[in-house]
Amino acid sequence: MRGLVDLLNRLFEAAGIHLDPWMAPAAALALATLFLPLILRNMRTSRARKLLKQAGLLAGPEGAELERRALDIVGDHAVGLVAIADEALRRGRTRLARAALERLVATGRERRAARRIFLELEGRGLPPTPEEAALAVDHLVEAGMVAEAASRLARARRIWPASPALDEAAARLEAVVQPSGDESETAG
Repeated sequence: MRGLVDLLNRLFEAAGIHLDPWMAPAAALALATLFLPLILRNMRTSRARKLLKQAGLLAGPEGAELERRALDIVGDHAVGLVAIADEALRRGRTRLARAALERLVATGRERRAARRIFLELEGRGLPPTPEEAALAVDHLVEAGMVAEAASRLARARRIWPASPALDEAAARLEAVVQPSGDESETAG
């Protein structure tokens, strides 16, 4: 605390403001009180990360319990949930990342981070654009892998729900899955 008081005195003196001897300690105490919630949240997030590291060394219910405790420690704090999800993704623990993402979305905060985490979870193995995803679906259909094409299309639609390219790929896939009545009559 003494170091913070000295720092504040020097900062005010550099600005040409001379404080009474009691003012610097009062300002230091006010700053410490102001930043205490942020410091405590950061400490909880660090503790949760440590628990995740420990959970990585344990298998089964012990590891799952540590993961649950890590989520409980950060609670509904958006930045802490982002940290948990990122750490879980780094460690390949997608179930935990999904749980953290669900809580994060429920908070309505950190939307960019939530989208990034969602894309990391759902977008694995998908091309970077909806047009390339549509091409991949078409190639799978041409190769006769209709079920895989439908699965890939569903994953792509979760990421790009309003893509015209994916709408067209879905129509082409639907035409293969359910041929029109004219084609079935000529085939029979």
